[in-house]
Amino acid sequence: MKLEKLFSAIVNIGKSDSDDDAIRLKKHFFVTTSLVMCFGSILGSVFCSIFGISHVSYIPLSFTALTLLNLLFYGLIKNFLVSKMVQVFMSLMLPFCFQIALGGIVETGGIMLWTFLAIVGSMTYLNTNQSIIAMCLYLTFATSLAY
Repeated sequence: MKLEKLFSAIVNIGKSDSDDDAIRLKKHFFVTTSLVMCFGSILGSVFCSIFGISHVSYIPLSFTALTLLNLLFYGLIKNFLVSKMVQVFMSLMLPFCFQIALGGIVETGGIMLWTFLAIVGSMTYLNTNQSIIAMCLYLTFATSLAY
């Protein structure tokens, strides 16, 4: 029961009494997906160490640290727009930085394609214009790293 209350408190950090159900659901999904991505980043860092490429494990760990800081500030300042855009930008940049650090698209097997999942997921809490901007950034990064 205590774990349930803790989880509820964490996912509701940006909650406001003036939020309607749709906004509340978007905020809940934002925090939940951010935390899930932290777990994935930690796992990625562990795999980097296991497979002998620990020199790049700082990239997923830094993503985790920055995500937790973003969520902390989100809880303090309650600015959903800034927090979600910072999170989308970090989710966009992590795989690209990782791919560059490992030597390119061939060496990584196109790990930056995972970014597409983050963009699609973020569309659930971004408006149409923000989603288009995120998709354009993704396509720009993807095509620029292909050469």
